[in-house]
Parts: sequence; C-alpha cells; structure tokens
Amino acid sequence: MNALSVQPNGSAVEATANGAGNGRTLGILFFAPLLAGLGIVAYRLYPEAHRDAANPSFIDNIFASNLVIFIARVMLLLGAGVLAAGMCFVVLSIWKRAQAGHYLARFGPFETQAIEDLRGELETSRGYWAQGNQKVDELNERIERSDVLIESLQDELFEANAVVKILREQAASR
Repeated sequence: MNALSVQPNGSAVEATANGAGNGRTLGILFFAPLLAGLGIVAYRLYPEAHRDAANPSFIDNIFASNLVIFIARVMLLLGAGVLAAGMCFVVLSIWKRAQAGHYLARFGPFETQAIEDLRGELETSRGYWAQGNQKVDELNERIERSDVLIESLQDELFEANAVVKILREQAASR
C-alpha cells in the first residue's frame, strides 16, 4: 500500500510500506528480547514450593498461596526498580545542574557555609562600593565648585589686568 506524503517544499512524494516496516522491525528487535527477559524473570519469581508451618500464624496463612508470594515478589522487584530509577534521576539532575553552574546551596534546613561566606563578602563589597560612589560624588561636586571659583578668579584677574593697564597708561601720559 503506497501513500502520498507532502514535503516541506510543497512536492508530493510516494511513501512505501517498506519505510514503515523498518521501524516495525527495529521495534520487534528491541521489544522481543525485553519481553522474553521479563517472561524469564516472572517465571523465576513464581515459587515452586514453600514450607508449611506446623502452627501457622495470620501472616503464614496469607502467604500460604503461591500466587500471593509471586505478587509480593513482583511488588518488591517493582519497588526496587522505582527506587533505582529515582536514584538515577536525582544523580543525573545534580550532575547536570552542576555542569550548568547551579550549585547545591541548600540541603533541607542546612545551608552550606561557603554560600554564607560568599554572601557576607558580597555585602561587604557592596558597602565598600557604596562608600566609594559616595566619595566619587563628593569629589565631583568639589571639582565643579573649584571650576566655578577658577572661572570667577580668571574673570577678576582679567579685569584687574585691564585696570592696571589703564592706570599705567594714565601714569605714563602724565
């Protein structure tokens, strides 16, 4: 059975069943051994025989059935699988976060001492930076006042030089 498939450029191409068969073959090659392995594990988990207690208790009566023992073993195996998957997830998550530069700063109620030390140094540096900025602002204001004073003194000096020149000319002409 052939079907038409539309490509991104707008052209139509015939798709054959062989292309879909490759994925099915890979699926069979992957899942068949997996199912066979699960079947063997299930077979080995089913108890062949178990001892009967001479004076059975309530728990002994519950586990007297092979099916109950099998289900309990399957549940223990599934629980172990869930715990293993969770452990792998946690380890991989921490590893990936460490690679990305996100380091573990808190663990429950505890906070690592290194982070606290860095926070203290950061606050100290911020204080020094604020003091430095305040000093720079103060010095800029003083420079502006000095510039204004220098300009006024230069104006007065030019006026004084002009007056001295006029006075010398008057004294020379007498």
